[in-house]
Amino acid sequence: YAAKHEDAKLKSEAWYIVAVEPGAKIYKGITAGTTPDDLRAALETNTDEAVVPLLGSFEVTPGECHYLPSGTCHALGGGILVAEVQTPSDTTFRVYDWGRTGRELHVDAAIECSTFGPADSDRFEPGTTTRGPGGSVSTALVRCEHFGIDRHEAPAGFEDSAGGGSAGPVAWMVLAGEVELTGGGETVACAA
Repeated sequence: YAAKHEDAKLKSEAWYIVAVEPGAKIYKGITAGTTPDDLRAALETNTDEAVVPLLGSFEVTPGECHYLPSGTCHALGGGILVAEVQTPSDTTFRVYDWGRTGRELHVDAAIECSTFGPADSDRFEPGTTTRGPGGSVSTALVRCEHFGIDRHEAPAGFEDSAGGGSAGPVAWMVLAGEVELTGGGETVACAA
């Protein structure tokens, strides 16, 4: 699709689940056996009762990470706070807007681009864990051709240099405790 439409760019994303209310769900993937015609008919009905059963739904807990490769139909349910990492793309094909009005839907393009079938995994599967100096632990959460996400845990008083070997920008998010980051002669304190 992107090769045929100059203005469209692929967009792979990942959600790191930061906080949730009880019973909160994400939606990712399209249920097995659903055809493009089935999805289109449900979208024309434009109700939760018609659309939601066609989407994979998963209750989530803090600490999970969900990778959403380009083409994965997905939505965040209410009561969820995520840290989202994505490829630099403004391409979004909205197929359903959960009762909201006033935003454009892109049903034809979305159906053409969507991967039909369940998402790759319904649960967080941590990758390689590496033990570092001073009791630190790093776990690879997502590795794709566009970005990577790691979870780092370190005991109080830990010092190290990090991010220097990256080929691109590095962002840190403090989920528990506090850290001081030093770079370019400046120190910034960050706390959860």
